[in-house]
Amino acid sequence: MKGTTTQDRLWTGSFLRICLVNLFIFVNFHALLPTFPFFVTYLGGDAVTIGLATALFSIASIVSRPFVGWLIDTRGRYAILVLGLIGMTLIPMGYFVSAGIATAVILRTAHGVFHAASSNASSTWVTDIIPHKRMGEGLGMYGLSMAISTAVAPALGLAVMNAWGFRPLFAIAALTALAALLTGMGIRSRNYAVSDAPLRIRELFEPKSAHSTSSRQPFPCRWMRSICLWYLASLFPTEILFLAPPPAACPEAESTLSSSHWLP
Repeated sequence: MKGTTTQDRLWTGSFLRICLVNLFIFVNFHALLPTFPFFVTYLGGDAVTIGLATALFSIASIVSRPFVGWLIDTRGRYAILVLGLIGMTLIPMGYFVSAGIATAVILRTAHGVFHAASSNASSTWVTDIIPHKRMGEGLGMYGLSMAISTAVAPALGLAVMNAWGFRPLFAIAALTALAALLTGMGIRSRNYAVSDAPLRIRELFEPKSAHSTSSRQPFPCRWMRSICLWYLASLFPTEILFLAPPPAACPEAESTLSSSHWLP
């Protein structure tokens, strides 16, 4: 049995770092996923406002992803990852000074764009780092970082919110994004090609191919395929919030949210 060559090594420094980056990105996301509705309620919002904030985060993330994908291909994985993580670091700090619901909702919408940029860049970059012969194994281990965040971060966010309030929660979210930024800046593997293709809106949804019959399909069919893919990409975070009842529907939560201990 032949040993693993240097070119086929999976557990390199770059791979470990990109997995940590992905973990920190989704800890930032999952820690705020179940807690942000409580923050909106604290600011005076109702169930409609909570739904609006959730929807705008998802819509911003969905709509921006095709454009972010083009930027990743033309500007490079590193640049877009750094840009996204800087935004994910600053946005939770902006929640500190949210004077009202409108500011919080606007910041949450921007958060969705920066999350799309960082997660897309990380997921694209990891395919450049993993050896081609071990792509399945590598993507499985990379996906494990997201699974760990899914299992731990929501409970962590709720525990921090209940124990110390929103400000420590937002500080932890900002620190995890900062940790992802510092870790990502240490990745040395940048052996990816940068495209010079111009931005064409139509090709973002169905790239043309001279040797494919897909371009001959009816235009509505191509759009329906893109819409279905966007929906599946956003289904997971959305269904969690819809399964949870609004905080105001719980008498205990309603009385607790009116107290001042949330913002120490």
